[in-house]
Amino acid sequence: MKQGATPVTGAVTYTGVTAVFTSASNLAAGTTYTATVTTGAKDLAGNALATNKVWTFTTGTALAANPTAPVLGEAGRFVLLASQAITTTVGSAVSNGGIGIIDRARTFISGFTPGAGPGTLVELTNGLSYAPDDVTPFTFPAPYASSVAFITQVRTDLGIAYTFLAADPNPGAPTQVLPIELGELTLTRGVYKTAFNVTIQTGDLTLDAQGNPNSVWIFTIDGTLTTGAPGGNIVLSNGAQAKNVYGGRPA
Repeated sequence: MKQGATPVTGAVTYTGVTAVFTSASNLAAGTTYTATVTTGAKDLAGNALATNKVWTFTTGTALAANPTAPVLGEAGRFVLLASQAITTTVGSAVSNGGIGIIDRARTFISGFTPGAGPGTLVELTNGLSYAPDDVTPFTFPAPYASSVAFITQVRTDLGIAYTFLAADPNPGAPTQVLPIELGELTLTRGVYKTAFNVTIQTGDLTLDAQGNPNSVWIFTIDGTLTTGAPGGNIVLSNGAQAKNVYGGRPA
């Protein structure tokens, strides 16, 4: 094997009719190599290859530095959490987490269909809804004895996470400039920041974890985020997880 004209040192091992070449050191990222099996290779009957078998391949790019994720505390229980209002439309579906309103009464969680028990919603699977004015028979996570105590801790933890996300630089990765149109782009893990409005409209945005499910994305947008046709979707690929995608505004 060679990189250009430079041979790659290593060793060949054999298991039955399979030969494996192991390089003496890691290959360089984003680099094209040429591999050759010469006519010295023979089958079990002793017949040699008629011509050399030659092919090329390019190694992947190196993983960028991974941002340090915020500690969400009790705020991590929620998939939807708002200060003033949460509304939805017919046909919505939310799963695997809570829905919470911090600074308003339960009536400001609107558009949902009440479920069979306190805090349950027909549109919410594997989760409960919470509001500061909830009283018995509503229940709250241990060790909180009331909705006020629970929501107060949620607000505190949310503020800590928000402050962390707004800090620049992040402890684990440098800040990059976020384009104002994200349609048809693929972004690997990192911290992305802009002072402008952002859209996802010319196509879908792909977040590529490059095979690492612990990859983190932090988006700091000092403006609005608008999605819409013909794109607007955020596609998670190669192990990317929604729980590792964070957004915030500058401090």
